[in-house]
Amino acid sequence: MPRFLNALGFLTRLGPSRGLDPNQAAGSLAAFPLVGLVLGLILTAVPALGLFSGHSQVQAWIMVLAGVWLTRGLHLDGVADLCDAVGAVLDPARFWTILKDSRTGAFGALGLILALTGQMAALSGLIEGRAYGALIFAPILGRTAAVLLGTFSRDLLRPGLGQFFMQIVPEQTLALVLGQTVLLGLFLVPVKAQITAWALMAAGLAVLLRLGRRVNGINGDFLGAAIVWGEMAAALACLAWL
Repeated sequence: MPRFLNALGFLTRLGPSRGLDPNQAAGSLAAFPLVGLVLGLILTAVPALGLFSGHSQVQAWIMVLAGVWLTRGLHLDGVADLCDAVGAVLDPARFWTILKDSRTGAFGALGLILALTGQMAALSGLIEGRAYGALIFAPILGRTAAVLLGTFSRDLLRPGLGQFFMQIVPEQTLALVLGQTVLLGLFLVPVKAQITAWALMAAGLAVLLRLGRRVNGINGDFLGAAIVWGEMAAALACLAWL
């Protein structure tokens, strides 16, 4: 339970904010899929309860809006920062200067627009297909994606939240995260959709990992972008098999 509450407090507004030491932070990673499950259940209540029934785009917009509020938009901030900095990828020093700039440029704004409209389009399609299990599974896979990227890039992690959470990862943590996600997926989506989602997620993580190696580092913005891509990978995969 402490691991779950630590993860809930960090990833959402639903839990109390806590001062964590590196061991507690690393231990909380095992509960990231469960936090995704909680988010998925809350957000899916909008279409499941029939709110604005018959207006899937409005329902999708409410889900996106609620998701941004519940998560404080942390992962979307990562998308904006990466989009702003990626144009300077050939110059690692300039890349990190732009990434750390709190201002959002044109490419960051464009990245946010594409991410949010993509989420709305995918969610609307899933709502129309009554694929409520997929709506719940998407936040689960998104949080798992962040853990996977952090685990496989520990040699690249730069000082910050990403390194704070990933620097001391217990050996069983990755197995717990993968096991929870696969098991929950078996209950929520067809097997072929889950396999497709994992494949799409892996492709996106490979791109982020390659970028990190080119700029000599990965930070929390990368992990936030991994969450966004993991959610989209799950949604797109499930849409493909509707």
